[in-house]
Amino acid sequence: MFKLGCKFLFSRKSWLVLLVFTLTLVISSILSIFSASETIRAGLLTNAYSQYGEHSGILLDVVTKKSDLEKGIEKVGAYQLIDFYHFGNKDKKAVIGRLDEDALELSHIKIKEGRFPEEKNEVAIESAYLNLIDKDWKIGETKTLQGENQRWQFKLVGILDNYSSRWYAPIDLEQGVYAFPNIFMGTYAEPQLKSNYLVKLEGDKNTAMEKMDDLLNEYKGFENFKLFDEGLKHYDAVRNLSIIFQSILIFISTVALTSIFTYFNRKQMQKIGILKAIGVKDISLYKIYCYQAFILFLTSLVLAIPLQYVFKTNMIRMSFIESLESSYPHHTYVIMIGYFVLLFLWILIISLRSVFFSKHLSIRSIMAGKRNISSLHHFIEKKIKPFALKQLLRQLFLFPKEFTFTVSIICLSILVFVFSIVLQKESEGIWDVDEYYYLNSQEIYRFDMVDHLPVLFDQRLTFSEENVMKLTRLPGVKHVEKNPFLEDVVPLIGADKKTIAIDQWINQNGGALRYKNKWIIPNVKYEVVDEKEFKQVYPEGDYEDFKGKILLFVPSENGTKDSNLHKLIGEELSFVKLVKEEENIRKIEQQFEVYDARNEALVKHLDGMKDIRYDKFTIVIAKSTLEDLNLFVGYHELDIFLEQDIKEEEFKEIDDNVNQLMATVPGSLLQNIPEFIQKETSITSLLRFLGIFSFVVASLLTLTSIIIIVFSKYQLQRKDWGIYLSMGMSKRKVYHFLTAEMVIYYILATIIGFIVFITVLLSINLFFPISFYLYYFFLSILFLFILFMIGSRLLYQMIAKQSILSLLREVE
Repeated sequence: MFKLGCKFLFSRKSWLVLLVFTLTLVISSILSIFSASETIRAGLLTNAYSQYGEHSGILLDVVTKKSDLEKGIEKVGAYQLIDFYHFGNKDKKAVIGRLDEDALELSHIKIKEGRFPEEKNEVAIESAYLNLIDKDWKIGETKTLQGENQRWQFKLVGILDNYSSRWYAPIDLEQGVYAFPNIFMGTYAEPQLKSNYLVKLEGDKNTAMEKMDDLLNEYKGFENFKLFDEGLKHYDAVRNLSIIFQSILIFISTVALTSIFTYFNRKQMQKIGILKAIGVKDISLYKIYCYQAFILFLTSLVLAIPLQYVFKTNMIRMSFIESLESSYPHHTYVIMIGYFVLLFLWILIISLRSVFFSKHLSIRSIMAGKRNISSLHHFIEKKIKPFALKQLLRQLFLFPKEFTFTVSIICLSILVFVFSIVLQKESEGIWDVDEYYYLNSQEIYRFDMVDHLPVLFDQRLTFSEENVMKLTRLPGVKHVEKNPFLEDVVPLIGADKKTIAIDQWINQNGGALRYKNKWIIPNVKYEVVDEKEFKQVYPEGDYEDFKGKILLFVPSENGTKDSNLHKLIGEELSFVKLVKEEENIRKIEQQFEVYDARNEALVKHLDGMKDIRYDKFTIVIAKSTLEDLNLFVGYHELDIFLEQDIKEEEFKEIDDNVNQLMATVPGSLLQNIPEFIQKETSITSLLRFLGIFSFVVASLLTLTSIIIIVFSKYQLQRKDWGIYLSMGMSKRKVYHFLTAEMVIYYILATIIGFIVFITVLLSINLFFPISFYLYYFFLSILFLFILFMIGSRLLYQMIAKQSILSLLREVE
């Protein structure tokens, strides 16, 4: 029976090629989406662990021993903070501590040079902190460090990658932002009283977070929010997208495969009738179909595997390229095997269904290819008079269910593409940035409100003027945009000095709040300038005359000008800062004369660059003025712009300096803007690729299915067509009827798709105009139209080869 099955299969080479092509496309497309998503997720996991550690959270000051804590927790690593080492300028300090082997494994801290310490006096130090301690300290050398608690003699055995500034630590931690060791000692020993632990909990991202929340109800500590919120930000979204697009392709593939195999088996029924006529039993027929399904599936699988690799690689390269070298977990192979089994069983069921239904038919009926006629078909024959319309309706509604499915999958193909584009574009928005680096000295800080004024709990970490000037002078740096930390310096204005523009700003930015008898001006931006920077924002002014005064830029909210704003020139505004001390709160208050007041946004004019505009209430003040009054503590945000023709060695020096600066500022944020944009748009790039990929695959499957359906219905009605041709109808006329059937599918699907598309777009708020997305809609239907025209030409070639006699011949 195996040989007979092979002969049946290879005797119809065109069908064999078509079936193998369809199965190969189905297997490779669905598997490539699944395998790509799992590879991306594995890469996201690996990169997240290397950046933020593998631990789900940290427990602090725990009395419970590690051995007791390990019950119910996947992995526990212990660490200690032993001492602090202050640098010469007292501005920064390094934490001396120890980690046990499990903590080191969970931390994923990389060794840049040397090894981790093993003996008591050995240390490994973060590279940025080593540069501050002694940049000439070589591996193998021993030096003495004076800590807060004791004097240490250490032998340097390793240089670590800078990790501590990337890790999450809450601002209310008792030891401040210095939560993790920067100087690693060897020989961890479990302390007598309390320990700190890195804990990894079982389960996926959401399960681990839930379990960590439960654990924190019992112990003091915090979640590894940077791991969950940044490192694994797209982890679940990748799987969700994969499931959505796999489901769409599975639905379309099921319809296409069912149609193709159904018509393939209908054409084979004559051979089944002959076998039944010579006494072949049904079990033997089942074996023939099983062998055919196995040969088709195995051939398609062999061809699909390399094609799947190409699709998968391109999906990853076009989105999460950093995951390209990752490998997916072992359970992925189990899922793939399960998919293969289910697909083979589905093909087998479709094939065996023909034999099963043939049991209830006579041999003559099987040979003649008799079919059930729907009631709709009878209605068309009786009620519709014009021949052309009647014939077209016969073709369309010979099988009503297939008509519905055909229109549905064409419509679905269009909507998959256009909505993928809409989601991608709306999620991305427009990235119009020129800066290369964004630096924030501390993402969050704690403050309390006293009389509507902020009072900082701790001294804010900032970038010093010295560090900023060092960056500014580096070759290749075009400009550094600086934002001073003056969040706790609040401007006040008397009721008699308020103008319409200032009153509007107060009401639209937090409401009318007062301190003592003056109004608080909320949500202001400060611009601290030297003489050169003053000329960039106020070219006509005199810097020497400006010192000790302030310049106001009040943007116009509705485009109208405030004619009274200039009356503030020469008047004084109050600035208040509340400072928390041991027992009380000290108030610092200064008065500044208004140098000029403008009812417009501040625009900074820079040579060789686009103007920088700030649409906030902006107060410009001289740097020397703030320094004299001890109000200026440094900058908390920096935007670094680079020259376009920067040399490679210049870029490396800038990158090293930026990383060195940030690595020693715990709780800081460093964004390489091009990399940040690439990471942020990775998920939308994947969405776009999956949308286009699924659209192309669905279109090819749909086209193949429609050609088979239309041609097979033509074959089922071959006697009618033979009569028409014998009575003088040309084959071109037949071709026009068949093409008209395809065009009707296309037009109906396009109309339904357009209605759904426009309805959805009108019901949501869009970043881009609807006309922008209509371009993509018409692009999709144009692509389908071209495919349909190609398909119609293939149909013409097939019917042109058939003679009238072959159509009229009755099989006996």
